[in-house]
Amino acid sequence: LMGNVTLEGDISLADPDGQVWLSDSATVAGMTGDARWDHVHTGVGNVEFPQVDPSVFEPFATSIIDNSSSFADRTLTNIRIRGGTNPTFSGTTTIRGVVFIEVPNKVTFTGQLNLTGLIVTQDAGHGSTAQNQINFAGTTVSAGVESLPNMSPFTTLRQMPGSFILAPGFEVDFSGSFGMANGCMAAETFKFSGTTGGTVRGTIISYGDTTFTETGTSDLVINRAGTPAQPPGFAVNHKLIPDMDTYSE
Repeated sequence: LMGNVTLEGDISLADPDGQVWLSDSATVAGMTGDARWDHVHTGVGNVEFPQVDPSVFEPFATSIIDNSSSFADRTLTNIRIRGGTNPTFSGTTTIRGVVFIEVPNKVTFTGQLNLTGLIVTQDAGHGSTAQNQINFAGTTVSAGVESLPNMSPFTTLRQMPGSFILAPGFEVDFSGSFGMANGCMAAETFKFSGTTGGTVRGTIISYGDTTFTETGTSDLVINRAGTPAQPPGFAVNHKLIPDMDTYSE
């Protein structure tokens, strides 16, 4: 953690041989100097990452995009992008509701994207980011599903806040700028570059074994205050407990 990094919580590494580098000005758990190292933990053991389950959002995506044309200055609602189309959205693009992306696909947003809703994908699997990418090359202005109008076809979707990008197997590249990502982001890998920067209201989950990169002059703020502990779009683990009163001999 280099430069003026401020981390409100602790640092935990699963690998017992993992190492952490802190600049002199980095703050961990509100501490500076040697006191920071009391909040750095190694060898905590593997943790189970939540798995994406986009099926809860898939039925909303009813408007089909099945060609590779460039889409300029369009207003779209609840779209499903067919696999292999590799579309580019340019100019001013306004999208309300769900963007569901089939695999394989390279989807690019240039110009200004005004998105009220979220982006979800089919699972591309590990090692296929060369064919599966979401690129935000312009300015992205986003709001969560709770900001959708209280009317059809958004009535049910408005009650499912907490997720912004759920893209297992995809590379997500922010090379433009954004102000707020209103929800959790999960993908194979993330890249933040150039002057991109903003606030993510939720968790960032990177499933791949490649380096998470943030370069250029970007500032990235992660704020989980007030966000749901279990955002929609993830598989929910269930535990079955026998009810002994229902058994008889």
